[in-house]
Amino acid sequence: MIEDKVVRHIEAAGSQRSFGTSMTAKAPYHGDGAGQHLTAESGELEELLGLFVAHHAAKLRLCDDLEAIADSLPERAGPRECLAAARTVNGILRGAHEFEEAQLWPVLLRLRCDDRELCDSLERLRYEHWEDESYAEEVAAVLTDWGMCVGNRNAEATGYLLRGFFEGLRRHVAFEREHLVPILRSALGSDR
Repeated sequence: MIEDKVVRHIEAAGSQRSFGTSMTAKAPYHGDGAGQHLTAESGELEELLGLFVAHHAAKLRLCDDLEAIADSLPERAGPRECLAAARTVNGILRGAHEFEEAQLWPVLLRLRCDDRELCDSLERLRYEHWEDESYAEEVAAVLTDWGMCVGNRNAEATGYLLRGFFEGLRRHVAFEREHLVPILRSALGSDR
């Protein structure tokens, strides 16, 4: 059920994003006491946590796939694997980012309305999302070239590109697991 929702988030992620908003522009979520009493029931928090964890799993599977491709360059890089990764990289990231920014972050900010460090971290993560999405477009283009056996296919440059992307994405997921997931778990009063 949660995995189906993640798939819907990924499929619904549009190709265009609004890059002009900032966390500080959304003042009602923090610092003014609004949202001190979270209206989300524990079932909604559990669902948010489940979706967040599922998005992490999808991103980490993508990282594993990209690492396998990087390790197989140039002789063993399969066109099918390259094209599959090229087709999914943007959707996985946009779906996760859309979920986090539109659904998860407002709840986190209501749970910790006076936490300036959280607000600053979310602002930094928003910029990382933009950078990751830009990077993902480049990854998709290069993998499409490898899959179609066209263009300038430099194995060393492609491996460097893929490793830079998936290592950064793994660090991003690790940060969220260490700093954001515990906020939800604490609100639920659980250690899951």
